[in-house]
Amino acid sequence: MNQIYISYAWKDNKSELGSQREELVDKICAALISERYNLIRDRNYLTLGKSIHNFMQEIGQ
Repeated sequence: MNQIYISYAWKDNKSELGSQREELVDKICAALISERYNLIRDRNYLTLGKSIHNFMQEIGQ
């Protein structure tokens, strides 16, 4: 199965709109995972020491 990448401005959760956005993305991710999609979410994948550049190249492939 193909991978699904989700990347968004997740550090923008201090405002009401940012909190609503994060809640929506959380719901989308949960739905995809429950349907057994191979989900790669930026905030889970990009841990300390991982390259955003490499992540973006993977998305491009």
